[in-house]
Amino acid sequence: MELHTRVSVKFISVTKRAVECCAIGLSLFLVGCMTPQGAAQLGRSQHPKVVASYGGVYEDPQVTSYVTSVGRKVTSGVTNNGAPFQFTTLDTPVVNAFALPGGYTYVTRGLLALVNDEAELAAVLGHEVTHITKAHTAERYNRAQVAGVGALLVGLATGSQDWMEAVGYGGQLFLLDYSRDQEFESDREGVKLLDRAGYDPFAMGDFLSAMGGQSALSARMAGKGYNPGRVDYFSTHPNTAERVSRAHNLARKRGAVRGQKMRGRDTYFGHIDGMLYGDSPDQGFVRGRRFSHPRMKFEFRAPDGFRLQNTAVAVVGHGPDGVSFQFDAAPDYRPGTLLANYISGVWAPKLKLRAGSIRQTRVNGIAMASTTVAVQTRSGPVSVRLVAIAQTPDKVFRFMIVIPSQAVRAMGPRVDAMVAGYRRLSDAEAAALKPLWLRVVTVKRGDTIAGLSRRMAFDDYREDRFRALNNLTGTNQLRAGQKVKIVTE
Repeated sequence: MELHTRVSVKFISVTKRAVECCAIGLSLFLVGCMTPQGAAQLGRSQHPKVVASYGGVYEDPQVTSYVTSVGRKVTSGVTNNGAPFQFTTLDTPVVNAFALPGGYTYVTRGLLALVNDEAELAAVLGHEVTHITKAHTAERYNRAQVAGVGALLVGLATGSQDWMEAVGYGGQLFLLDYSRDQEFESDREGVKLLDRAGYDPFAMGDFLSAMGGQSALSARMAGKGYNPGRVDYFSTHPNTAERVSRAHNLARKRGAVRGQKMRGRDTYFGHIDGMLYGDSPDQGFVRGRRFSHPRMKFEFRAPDGFRLQNTAVAVVGHGPDGVSFQFDAAPDYRPGTLLANYISGVWAPKLKLRAGSIRQTRVNGIAMASTTVAVQTRSGPVSVRLVAIAQTPDKVFRFMIVIPSQAVRAMGPRVDAMVAGYRRLSDAEAAALKPLWLRVVTVKRGDTIAGLSRRMAFDDYREDRFRALNNLTGTNQLRAGQKVKIVTE
């Protein structure tokens, strides 16, 4: 039962999420007029939804209790209208940190993997706590952004990456959009909190630098150029390069000298050594172009040139010639309903589409139904393919594939092959799928960045990933005895 519940969290439909977001957005609009008690109540009411949208709490006391202890140290003496601060570690590879009114502060294990010492973790928590104490959260939540079905369809059809970042990097019920002044204020107050708590205040700028490096790598891997002035912190915290410079200057103005105050690198590494990295078995694994789910026992492989991303909402893919797709579970499917009736009577109408003729078939012993609908978008005509797959008698999965009309002849057979390659996994195949783990290793004499990078459990960008994970630039050199992070199976 627990497995079913956790797996279903990952496959929340975009339609259902859009409805939830609209309701939440309305309530958040009222925050600016609320008392501190009202804002705290809003935080309490939204906390379970935020946790669910990120795949739940990361159940590792070694990590979660440590994060809480650092948060309490940073917030010692900080008032929040009588409400205690609550620190939650979310079980997702998404790189993010954010806060809710009432003292709810969140970090993801994806972000923890990028942090390189306790002082940097304290910097993140101090920054987010300031958003709460300065009422930034209450001011900004009334601009909640909703990623509904219509926006998703337009994003897919136009080949825009914005929808992908909104779903993938957030996976959340809203995206924060702090102003530059609010971000700089949180950086400034965060540096003060670091200094008062006995941490090296340069850690704020150092962490922001690490985030900039990871963001640049993500852009290269996605085939996009990197603009250091773009909205960063993965779409929720602006202008990394300028913030790094400002944060370091703030530390200097406080009279800080690097190395004089605590960084806690060994302590931090001791707590994250062995932490889950990337997708969890409950969420399924993306490995290159293949998505495999060890719990639900199925897999499919995207065509050449596609980039897959496993999000809290769905698996999304973006490929050549503007072709994109979304794969998720059908929460509105009622057992016993014919797949054709589900497409024509439930799914297509919710997408504001009229299903044409529906083809029913069996692929690798699995019942499937599909239809193709021509849609006119602002960027031109597209072909939308809806495919329903009967994984079990009561569980239906879905592909929504959008192909620009001019690319149908070239790309149509390739996405058809992806669907035709969908298959169930045997017990042995499912058992062979293993997650990735973050490991801390000690540099030995003669070790090099190139050599340690070869131990990274990836097929591509190994050295780039190693450098980003450890915030190493081209000028950094390793020294014997130094601890660094790698990713292994």
